Amino acid sequence: MIVLGFYLFSEAGRRKEVFEGTAAVALGFVYAGLPLSLLVLVDRAPRGNVWIFFLLVIIFLGDTAALYCGRLLGKHKLYATVSPGKTWEGAVGGFVVSVLSGSFFLGFLTFMILFGRWR
Repeated sequence: MIVLGFYLFSEAGRRKEVFEGTAAVALGFVYAGLPLSLLVLVDRAPRGNVWIFFLLVIIFLGDTAALYCGRLLGKHKLYATVSPGKTWEGAVGGFVVSVLSGSFFLGFLTFMILFGRWR
């Protein structure tokens, strides 16, 4: 970080470019590290492992549904300059499957807790 900070202030002519590059590097660590460190706290909570599994189920099913809905039904590009393969149909399909899988998973957990199958 010290080297990046020194580089930021030494290149006065290209300050905007250097600042954007420095911010991307510095915030990349926060973007990757913070959510993973918070998963440790979730795991320590009561039934934390179930909530982590719940999160992973929603993410995996939503991403898979977005991929297949986009490939099968995708006609309208979402934002081609950032990600050329993304479509509106894939985004909607991923969202719908994420909501449905989350609802199903929570309904299943509620059923297990109410009928005493959960300890």
